Amino acid sequence: MDSNASDRVTRIWCGPDDPPKGSKSQYSSFLNSIPSQNNVYLRAENISSRMYQHLPPLALDLLEIAAYVYCADQSKTRGGATFPRNGADWYRQFELSIPVRLPERWRSTEVKHKLTTLLGFLSEDTFTFNFRGTVRDVSRDAYFALDEGKPWFKPDSILLFSGGLDSLTGAVEELQDPNRKVMLVSHRPVSTIDKSQRDLMAALARRFDASRRILHVPVWVNKDKGITKDANQRTRSFLYASIATVLAMMTESNAIKFYENGIVSCNLPISRQVVGARASRSTHPKSLKLMSDFFSALLDRSFSVRNPFLAKTKTDVLELLKHRDTADLIIDSHSCTRTRSTTGYQNHCGVCSQCIERRIAVMANDLESCDPEDRYQSSLFLNALDRREDLTMVESYIQHAGLLETMSDFDFVQHFPDFYTIIGSLDGKPNEAGQMIYDLHKRHGTQVGSVVRAQIESNAEMIRKRKIHPKSLLGIIVGESITGPTLKRATYRFPTPENTKWDQVIIEILSRDSLRVSVGRVSQKYVALDIGFRDKRKVDLPNKQWELLCQMAESGGVINWSSSSASHTVGKQIESLNRILREFFGLSDNPISRYRKQVGWAARFRIVDKSFGK
Repeated sequence: MDSNASDRVTRIWCGPDDPPKGSKSQYSSFLNSIPSQNNVYLRAENISSRMYQHLPPLALDLLEIAAYVYCADQSKTRGGATFPRNGADWYRQFELSIPVRLPERWRSTEVKHKLTTLLGFLSEDTFTFNFRGTVRDVSRDAYFALDEGKPWFKPDSILLFSGGLDSLTGAVEELQDPNRKVMLVSHRPVSTIDKSQRDLMAALARRFDASRRILHVPVWVNKDKGITKDANQRTRSFLYASIATVLAMMTESNAIKFYENGIVSCNLPISRQVVGARASRSTHPKSLKLMSDFFSALLDRSFSVRNPFLAKTKTDVLELLKHRDTADLIIDSHSCTRTRSTTGYQNHCGVCSQCIERRIAVMANDLESCDPEDRYQSSLFLNALDRREDLTMVESYIQHAGLLETMSDFDFVQHFPDFYTIIGSLDGKPNEAGQMIYDLHKRHGTQVGSVVRAQIESNAEMIRKRKIHPKSLLGIIVGESITGPTLKRATYRFPTPENTKWDQVIIEILSRDSLRVSVGRVSQKYVALDIGFRDKRKVDLPNKQWELLCQMAESGGVINWSSSSASHTVGKQIESLNRILREFFGLSDNPISRYRKQVGWAARFRIVDKSFGK
């Protein structure tokens, strides 16, 4: 941590009591969930008195901590929608002081470490905690709307239920067993999602005659408007899982389930322009493993957080709904991420990543009658994409799928360094887990490609008559003269913070075709081919400039006439290498310069050879 790091720490005081005398100015925010002067609001419905009797103090601590983390996550901006300074403000540091009923448990080295590790991976922020004893407890009905007449409910499964297609299909699968009791836990941030969830619950109860086998527990967690400074919610799944775990503690259960298709869970970047945690890790395999580890340590017993749909694409998930003759429920589900701008009949934008994935899966399964396109504000293939962010998202999604469709297993592993993080978080043999992840993504690429080709064929006459809008997705595909779903390959750029100098750049050579790039706290891995080191004649191989960069790493950042790579053409190669690095980092001056004229060249950045264990 640098000397100014402490100045960047966001300190937040939580609870109804005041900070120690003279320390109040150290805190930028104050959060309190305990009535009557609270600015954080928690409320769970459909809780029976008997369930509440099984609520231990540790569960209340967990519920409050998760809510405070969730609110803190949104209390500090990551730089705004335009990401000034190229994303340098994306990574944040939080220090939360929180009152708890069992301070010794929360101060445990194991529990504290597993909590901060989990939150660090989910958000890519740094969280530290100061736990103190609580001074005022909540009343019996502060967080729970108790239903005195509701009978005891012992679930066979506890599912996180968002109201989207994946969680809906998970509920349908669980309810296939007529003797199975299912608890569906929902976090309700806005009223539009609340209505969708209630409609689906009623439809499920009718369809399976399961009013006594389903218990829906909606939990409201929100805050005063003045607290929110950023809309990104990277810790939302921690809140979501913590709520479900509290209910598991109340019903003596040992597992919760996230039903999420594997493409979204793995969330391999569709574009390297994604900065840090903008690539959500909500149900990433490592996130769920870290959740399992944390909850097990906290509860002092084995506790599992699983995703039964990890091996399925969205198209596979909808195929299950179709097979179960429940596809008519699709229309009541809600997938769009733009919940505040999509209301009424057109409750999906059509161009966010979730909408794109939903439309592709619906088309792949011929289920358009169950999810009419006029429910979307924009047609995926035919409407003009006037906003740059919409164009980038749609284009990148299709390009990514096209890349997956044609990738060999070797290229897949090399292109996506996160592959090893994923398989390292899964049970079973690594080679079998790796094959499953590769097959999953290959199948996704093929399914998307089939839908794109079908759209080209079905609109062939409009294409011939030039009636396709050139700024629509189909217009872009046709305009690029593409016969398949793959758009032109991108060359990625590093999100270099503003005012960066070359001496702040660190390049680590990791293997014969991969590297890690770091500037301050911004750090990303890349494949050499993706950042400009692609041989024009042998497109699957790195070029001579990459070889030169690797040689510089081996020789401590210099090339001189005694180097093995020195030749009469090395000057031109240095010029080309300078150009590639300037474009990749977005810096105007050359990163490699002469030293002692006519003797050699030296890197102005730090370069390290970490290949083969060096």
